[in-house]
Amino acid sequence: MASRTGASATRPLLGTGRGPAGRAAALGRPRPPLRAALLTLLAWATWREDDTAAARLVLCEAMTTIDSDYTLAQHLHQGLNQDVPVARSLEVFRTTAAQDHADYGAALRTL
Repeated sequence: MASRTGASATRPLLGTGRGPAGRAAALGRPRPPLRAALLTLLAWATWREDDTAAARLVLCEAMTTIDSDYTLAQHLHQGLNQDVPVARSLEVFRTTAAQDHADYGAALRTL
């Protein structure tokens, strides 16, 4: 295994930590329009691992400092706060996505 030298030798490798902090480091610094989406996905993954406290923190970061209008983050945060089981949230998202897809297809057929 090659060793690191110089300034990079003193910094830990990105994403080597455990938990959401390590995963967030692996994301680096995405452009501002993508940050809320990436943090929301990170929160979802964290929630699925049953770490609701970390998921709440990541969602708060996504909503308060990046994009307060990011709807998916709002819905996930609401589910966390109401103790909705993560499996039930996934079921709701899948049902909603299927309905949206059907509505979009119907709208296209009317054109």
